Amino acid sequence: MAAYLLFRDALGEARNREVYAFALTRREHFTHSRTSPSRLYPDWRKSSVVYEPALREFAAYIQTEIGRRLAHAIRTLGIAPFAVGNVELQLTSHHDGEYYHWHVDNGTRETQARQLTFVYYFHRVPRPFSGGELVIYPGTQEAPFSLEPENDTLVLFDAGTKHEVRPVRCPSGRFEDGRFTLNGWVRRREPARDYFDGKIFSLPRTLTRREFEPRPAASAATAAPAATVLPEDHRRCADDAGAEALALLDVYSALHRQSPHARAVSVRHGLSGPAFFEDHYFVNRPVLLRGAMKHSPAVGTWSPERFADRFGSVPIQITDGRSADPDYEVNFANTVRKVRLGELVARLRQEPISNDYYLVARNYFFEHPALAPLRREVEPPPDIIDTRDQRPGTMKLWLGPRGTVTPLHYDQHSILFAQIYGRKHFKLIPPFDSRQVYPRDRFYSSVDPERPDADRFPEFSRANVADVVVEPGDVLFLPVHWWHWVRSLDISISVTFSSFRLSTTKEVQHVRA
Repeated sequence: MAAYLLFRDALGEARNREVYAFALTRREHFTHSRTSPSRLYPDWRKSSVVYEPALREFAAYIQTEIGRRLAHAIRTLGIAPFAVGNVELQLTSHHDGEYYHWHVDNGTRETQARQLTFVYYFHRVPRPFSGGELVIYPGTQEAPFSLEPENDTLVLFDAGTKHEVRPVRCPSGRFEDGRFTLNGWVRRREPARDYFDGKIFSLPRTLTRREFEPRPAASAATAAPAATVLPEDHRRCADDAGAEALALLDVYSALHRQSPHARAVSVRHGLSGPAFFEDHYFVNRPVLLRGAMKHSPAVGTWSPERFADRFGSVPIQITDGRSADPDYEVNFANTVRKVRLGELVARLRQEPISNDYYLVARNYFFEHPALAPLRREVEPPPDIIDTRDQRPGTMKLWLGPRGTVTPLHYDQHSILFAQIYGRKHFKLIPPFDSRQVYPRDRFYSSVDPERPDADRFPEFSRANVADVVVEPGDVLFLPVHWWHWVRSLDISISVTFSSFRLSTTKEVQHVRA
């Protein structure tokens, strides 16, 4: 199986010169390149691009050449056959000092359909720059391949292959002397989604607005602009449906409260994937899988000190100054700042007990490419989590001191929470007790479940609160819309997963069988 395919004289001299002349006329259309890591690490890629709408007259040239070679490329590169969807195309220029650090082309939710990457090189002749090699890492014991950017050359490779563009050296500094490419991707055709993809089950907006965050009626002087007026029978039906839904939630809560296990989380050992989905995922019920990840390389080898030794110079985001804002979770954006990982570990030594600073899921630890190797050291239950899904956001990390608190809130998708280092204390409350937790700001509760104010929140005493402590190697399933509060009992490292093995209708049927 080849790592790449290279075709010289791909368009021929006449069209090659036509493409080069066109690129020079579009100088004012080039904008700074965008990429997923650059959102957090802006120095990861330096180049300029013109995106597809401005390239229509030349798209046919390159698409014809790709089409002629596609079947051969799929076979030779070992790409699984796929139904071809659209072809993405962009015009890219690299000038003096510009580069693109190592990456893959289909590592995000938006790009996962990319199957084949193509790069067509063109530039002034003779070549007025040096460097700019395309380096392809085949992912085996083979040494990487370094490809010179030769004029009128087309390179094809698997979009999931790690690669980089080395820095360009262009002494003249002139735009017309840069390294130019027409590059893009052949995407597979994606079927219409018929599975909820983990983004489900939120209370109807009418219930949330009317019952959970009541607002005083507007006076005549301050009344809002008139809304569309529904017929009286329609309004009555909507009100009746809302009342019935709330009554049903109360019934579920009362029934649950009668169970001797209402304030406990089920603890299971050696639970299989099919049993997990049948007994917990499908019925939206939490479970602690004791020791389910005790054999993962991360458990027992990860520690803050080990992180500092291996990745101390890597810049990361943390939240800081949380103590100054009682609503630090809602105002998350105000607390974000950059430090080096070694600096965070040094602070953990100096302030081992604190809620002032914390590296949380929304700091996107694993999105820094230098930290990507850590993902391979985390081995979740493979019959529960889709370990093939390496997109950003499918695995997130938490690192902080003893005493960090995540306020009571819910998530709009299910989560598998794994404890790697230290311990954490959870309080869980079922979604049908939402009225008892006094929701605010959509996802958050007004109540501090450690010290509930009975005068302000009298209904909270009726909520079914279950406590559980998660230890290294344990995995806790947090179903969608279950309220949860978390306190770190030690300096702690945790990982969460959101891409479940249940991903197709066929798998659903298999699990249920």
